[in-house]
Amino acid sequence: VSYNWLSGTIVDEVMVMPHLFVLAMAGNLFSGPLPSRATLDEAYDYYLLDFSDNFLSGPLPTEFGALYILNTLLVSKNQLTGSLENIFQPSQFMLQVLDFNNNNFKGPIPDDIFLLPALAVLNIGKNCFSGGLPGSLCGATEMVVLDCDGLRSSDWCMRSDPLLESLANFLQTEPLYNTKLLGMCAVIDYAASHNGNVSSAVSCAFALDT
Repeated sequence: VSYNWLSGTIVDEVMVMPHLFVLAMAGNLFSGPLPSRATLDEAYDYYLLDFSDNFLSGPLPTEFGALYILNTLLVSKNQLTGSLENIFQPSQFMLQVLDFNNNNFKGPIPDDIFLLPALAVLNIGKNCFSGGLPGSLCGATEMVVLDCDGLRSSDWCMRSDPLLESLANFLQTEPLYNTKLLGMCAVIDYAASHNGNVSSAVSCAFALDT
């Protein structure tokens, strides 16, 4: 039902449609919170959830950490808030793509995300995360893309940027050519800025010859 100008709230019942593995609701006018599976025991069947490009608000439901065959979660371009801590579990062994871009998420970037064994693509740009990159980043051996473009570019974010400093220190101490660092990592994009200007851009090709 993507890109159909649908509006209203998304009811929890969409999470318990028998034998439905893909739920794509992007590009509509939905508002209110993301659906929760607090008492919906069948939600673990979902493989792909796409709620991007709406007007959804509130936190990311902790119940998303119980979607054990989830492969792709797309919630970019909304008005989501809160922390991403204590949501995702290492037992989500199929989770490969997480896109949180262009929301209002705050707090630290949790270790839990980089402990996801299959995580390949993570987009956390245009949010208001604090602190530095977690040490578990070094263990994300399946990572292909880490996109931090535009972190803290929003007006409500703080002007200081310790996360930028953390990345700079990380890149100074870790050799980018070491394939053991991030496995097949192809790109780390940190064309980030807290004031709207591009402050740095980093790209690395761990598994490439040139």
